Amino acid sequence: MDAQQQHIIDLIGSHESANITLVLQLIKGNKALKDFCIERYMPIIRYFGGKSLRSLKSIYDKIKYNYREYRHATNEYIYITPLELFPPIQILNFNYQTPNHPILKNLEQLNTLRELHLNFNQFKQFPRTICLLNKLTNLSIAGNHIASLPTQLKNLEQLSILDLSANLFAQFPLEILELPQLEELHLAENKLKELPPALKKCTHLSILNLNRNQLKEIPSVIGELTNLKYLSLNHNQLTELPDFVGNLVNLEVFKLNNNNLTIIPKSISKLKKLKHIDLSHNQLTDLPSDLGELSNIDMVVLAKNKIDKAERKRISKFIPIYKTRYR
Repeated sequence: MDAQQQHIIDLIGSHESANITLVLQLIKGNKALKDFCIERYMPIIRYFGGKSLRSLKSIYDKIKYNYREYRHATNEYIYITPLELFPPIQILNFNYQTPNHPILKNLEQLNTLRELHLNFNQFKQFPRTICLLNKLTNLSIAGNHIASLPTQLKNLEQLSILDLSANLFAQFPLEILELPQLEELHLAENKLKELPPALKKCTHLSILNLNRNQLKEIPSVIGELTNLKYLSLNHNQLTELPDFVGNLVNLEVFKLNNNNLTIIPKSISKLKKLKHIDLSHNQLTDLPSDLGELSNIDMVVLAKNKIDKAERKRISKFIPIYKTRYR
């Protein structure tokens, strides 16, 4: 460690605003010193949302306690884990990191968290320490390499939003069924081929995102999730839309694009709250006139189907042209 680096450590360690200002002046235009500070103090900088050392002064205004201890026995400074000094926080966005980052290794210390985002962090396994954060209501851990969940997930009794998109789930993780308050579930971009009948236990679900999986049919359990307001099944391998979708009486948004649907059932007319339905990129040749009974509909997307001009004219008699899109 050279003299300049040691000087910066001493200045920061004193926690004086004037000294922090001096640090910023010292590293200005000096890439080596800036990189040194980023490497040593990035856990704190990252926590407060800064991507550069411009936020250094405000950081040390917020942290009032020394995080450096001098040990006389060994004549050395010991740097305490920054997490131990964080004020109680409720939201943490910590994306695009690596699994061995100090903050990720000590998540259990952040036991006041209510919202946690750990997307694209190269996790191969679900971090079990998350299950100790029993105040969590929103957890997003998308874009990783996770294929299973720990049984301890049920400890997150207050969790209402869970995003597991873009992982490696080949089977629906049953541990999700033990989350009593779950309202929003994202399992897009996985490898799911079927859904368990027990999914009906998730009675509070209002948002379900299953796009870009490998579903060949819509299982009957979907028809029992009558509190759904948003259902996305696009980019699957669906060939049929079953009659029981008419049970989803609270549905407002229905995304079915990029499948192989050929027929829309008349039961769709029961979805009186439906505002938006995307049927683009399918194999449809016509629509049932029953769709005209949906007074709340704002948009029906029909691009890239096999609907000819004559059928478009017929459709315009029960759905206004300005509420349809063919491109």
